[in-house]
Amino acid sequence: MKASSGRNSIVFCDKSLEKQNQLQYKSGGGGGGGGVVVMVVMVVVVVVVAVVVAVVVVVVVVVVVVALVAMITVVVVVVVVVVVVFVSLCSWCSWWFKLSHLQFV
Repeated sequence: MKASSGRNSIVFCDKSLEKQNQLQYKSGGGGGGGGVVVMVVMVVVVVVVAVVVAVVVVVVVVVVVVALVAMITVVVVVVVVVVVVFVSLCSWCSWWFKLSHLQFV
């Protein structure tokens, strides 16, 4: 591909590049209206990505909070069950100890 420059333009010796150049020039070169469309598309994409990220963050926070509440509930239930069982056993042991002590006396 050879290019020779005149005063303000580049003349392409390759005919296909010259045709592409003419078509681009005739269609506005992708400059004026195309730039606005690209900017609108970029803004829409940014807004959609921001909304998706916000929804994902909210879902993750809700899942983490629910998991923490469930874990705390399980821990509280286990502690209550252990305390109830321990108190029951101790009361039964003390009752049995008193009974056996009375028998030996």
